[in-house]
Amino acid sequence: MDLSNCKPVELTIDGGATVVVQAGYPPIVNGVAEERMRVGCGSATIGMFAKQWHGKVDEVVVVDDHITGVLSEHQAGNCSTFRHRNQDEGTTLDAGRYFQVAEPGTGGAAP
Repeated sequence: MDLSNCKPVELTIDGGATVVVQAGYPPIVNGVAEERMRVGCGSATIGMFAKQWHGKVDEVVVVDDHITGVLSEHQAGNCSTFRHRNQDEGTTLDAGRYFQVAEPGTGGAAP
């Protein structure tokens, strides 16, 4: 209810970070406000930013412990001129989306 009412809520990850989340504000991880925020899983990030990467990079791999996205294989990359690369390790759900590529972290950003 507090989150729905735009109030801050403190979450503690077992054996990991303490995170304060509040609608409209960046998360505070272990007392430090995040300057950059995750916008979605790897696949969502690929889909949202494919147009911005077009013409600037040859390939994008967004590594995430949930769904890792590979631009050249992803539907968003197929709609542009990104060249296909070799398949990554992990379990493939569909083109450009891989599960079980990385191990989960503690819930906070890397130092």
